[in-house]
Amino acid sequence: MVLDIIKSRRSIRHFLETPIPPDVLSSLLEAARWAPSGSNRQPWLFVVIQEQANIQKIRMFSPGLGGKPQALIVMCTEGSTGEDTAIMDISMATQNVMLAATEKGLGSCCIGSLNQKALQLLLSLPSHIVPELIISLGYPAKAPKVPSRRPIEEIVHWEEYGGRSSE
Repeated sequence: MVLDIIKSRRSIRHFLETPIPPDVLSSLLEAARWAPSGSNRQPWLFVVIQEQANIQKIRMFSPGLGGKPQALIVMCTEGSTGEDTAIMDISMATQNVMLAATEKGLGSCCIGSLNQKALQLLLSLPSHIVPELIISLGYPAKAPKVPSRRPIEEIVHWEEYGGRSSE
């Protein structure tokens, strides 16, 4: 069930040194491709990095990148057209990848602390392709504990602020 996968997804920063099979990476990219986007513009491009030497280079420009991931997916937006929802669109594609990774037994972590200009140069991206997020991937070395969540009653309002459910 989707809700079970959502509840079991964790940000994983410590990985086993087990390679990720190509078909598994392909399924994650397929999940990204099917994310919703404003007006179905699909303003994204994904760069997959598997070579450890390249991961180390990216680490120099991404202070939030921890552990020893077996792959990275650099989530990029391409171009800008008027009514721009590209950041929301790439965020939904990122969530799809992370949920698909959880389903496949992989750990993932979304990294937003990155130097966009440095990554553009390092990845030979044209100026209209902007790296927005990095997803680190690998098989989890350990299972982190489940974080607490605020009670639903604190965060949901019905019909207006302060409104309660009729149940």
